[in-house]
Amino acid sequence: MGMCLSMGEIFRNVRKEVGFTQEQIAKNIGVDRSLIAKFEKGERNIGITALERACELFGCSMNVLRGKEEFVPMK
Repeated sequence: MGMCLSMGEIFRNVRKEVGFTQEQIAKNIGVDRSLIAKFEKGERNIGITALERACELFGCSMNVLRGKEEFVPMK
């Protein structure tokens, strides 16, 4: 499509695809739910450690969140 998504938008798309709520991700990576909401809207950034934890939960690499790789859900 040629559309360039922000890391937050990619994060939201992957999170929804794997079926996590913002609350569940926030608890699992040790941040506040409001931070997840703001990150997904592009209003805040999330620390690298939290992003790495999220990638583990999503079953993807950081390159997916960076928009460099396609997200392929694990079955």
